Formats: sequence, C-alpha cells, structure tokens
Amino acid sequence: MPVIKLILDGANAFFDLQGREESDIIHRTEPFTVAALARGTKSGHPSLAIRIALPDNKVLIQETSMAAWLAVARALEGKFGRRLNKQGSPGKEGENGNREISSGC
Repeated sequence: MPVIKLILDGANAFFDLQGREESDIIHRTEPFTVAALARGTKSGHPSLAIRIALPDNKVLIQETSMAAWLAVARALEGKFGRRLNKQGSPGKEGENGNREISSGC
C-alpha cells in the first residue's frame, strides 16, 4: 500500500507546482467517494479506496491502508481538534450504511 505524505503546515506544501502551466494541474473541490475495503490489503487488513472523477471523464482511484488513513486523521485531529469540534457534520446515513459527510464550511 502507498505511503501518505502528511504536511501539517500546508501553506507552501506544493511549492514544486509554482511556475507550472494551469493545464498541468487538476484542482478538484467537488464531492469524492471513499470506500472502506474490509480485507483490502494483500495481508487481509482493512484499506480504503478514494475515487475522484476527473474533468476528462477519467476516474482516479487511490488506495491506502486503513492504518495509514487513521494515522493521518489522528495527526490532523491532534493539530486542529479544538477547531474541528465547532464545525463539520457526522453526515446522514443513506442506503447500506453509506454516509454523505459535509465539512461544515
């Protein structure tokens, strides 16, 4: 499974994109899907897949382990937890236990 590179101070996180053509960068703010995979890793541990629709009708699917995803969540909560308690939504449950979660922003 891929490693997640977490940058907790993201103000200048993507400096390597400076000077690139706009057409080289796809910046999405639309909804995306995160799917939990109960035995998604080769060793049978939980993982998840992130699905992002691209403007050219292609679809990007990024997978990572659940352990890595939750480690990122804990790090973000550690840094921003107090602020997060004032916003966000646990989401509303839909079919098959699926949820739509809003950032509250």
